Amino acid sequence: MSKQQPAPAAPEQDGVPQADLERFARFLLPKIQAFYQSEEGQRLFEEWKAKQ
Repeated sequence: MSKQQPAPAAPEQDGVPQADLERFARFLLPKIQAFYQSEEGQRLFEEWKAKQ
């Protein structure tokens, strides 16, 4: 009887290793935070909320 290998975890089903996703998130998150803390980011966010 052959054993089946377990299905890959959800983050790897798309072919992107979890470590790469985490590295990308660590790169991108500070940039997103800085944008939304800036005057321009806050203004654009308020404009977006007004349209919702």
